[in-house]
Amino acid sequence: MGEVLDILMRELPLVEAKAAGRRVILEQGMAARLIFLVLGRDWYQKRVMFRPDPDDWMLNGNDAWLETTAIPDDVRRIVYTHRVVRLADALYTLITGQAKGLDLLRRRLQTRPTKPSFIETEIASLLVFQGFELEVVGEKGKRGDDFDFLATRGGITVSIEVTSKNVDSLSPKTLRNTLFKKRNQVPPGQPAVLYIHIPAKWMRDARVTQSIFNEALIDFMTRSRRFNAVIFVYEEVIPWLDGGFPRMALRACFNERPRWPFPERNLFEAREIAEGNFSMARSFLDELLRHREKVAQQGD
Repeated sequence: MGEVLDILMRELPLVEAKAAGRRVILEQGMAARLIFLVLGRDWYQKRVMFRPDPDDWMLNGNDAWLETTAIPDDVRRIVYTHRVVRLADALYTLITGQAKGLDLLRRRLQTRPTKPSFIETEIASLLVFQGFELEVVGEKGKRGDDFDFLATRGGITVSIEVTSKNVDSLSPKTLRNTLFKKRNQVPPGQPAVLYIHIPAKWMRDARVTQSIFNEALIDFMTRSRRFNAVIFVYEEVIPWLDGGFPRMALRACFNERPRWPFPERNLFEAREIAEGNFSMARSFLDELLRHREKVAQQGD
């Protein structure tokens, strides 16, 4: 990371000059450079650089694309900016947190569809940010041993599986089927947590959705004690001025009778860093600015 930091430190004043005091531009510019250095030129050109055929998840469309695909209340450029920054923050958190198996995670980002690997990266970052030692697990295709991460804290290791539900409609039956299928992917001899990324539109009527969650989960957790928690992950847009900004939101459902208890179950959720402000990663830009200040003080 030292060499990467040196490169970024040289780039910082150039991007600051272009940003002219606008933090969002500075943050995006430096995040894009970190992604380039970590994931490579090809990933950057296809998913970060503005182009006429953007990535479906990153939404890195150029101005012409935005004009020809115009939609009401268009916040796609805002969504793009925040996803770039969030990915850079997650990568920085994982690298500085010395997560094991990062090459595996990098290959997933480079070779798989962007959305699921992006979500996996943010969940991995969350666990490191919350103080877990993290190991990325390679695919084995073996029942009971086919999950994404091992997270260890306080001498207890937890199996972590991350999956997605992309269907338009939600029902207790489809959710139950997913839960019972995923139960067989984690080993029975240690705690386990399942993160499920769901479409944001499922949460438009939170009362109805929560009722469906409850029906499926009560049935599942009554019959299986394998998972300590099932955590639903979705991206919500927070209104702000004339637009808004997206963030990953988590809704946790805990098993009160898990086979292998884990005492600090709140650590599987986002951390509140200020009142009403939750985070899943360290701020790469803030860390970079602090690093520059520290270097300057040492020079004095």
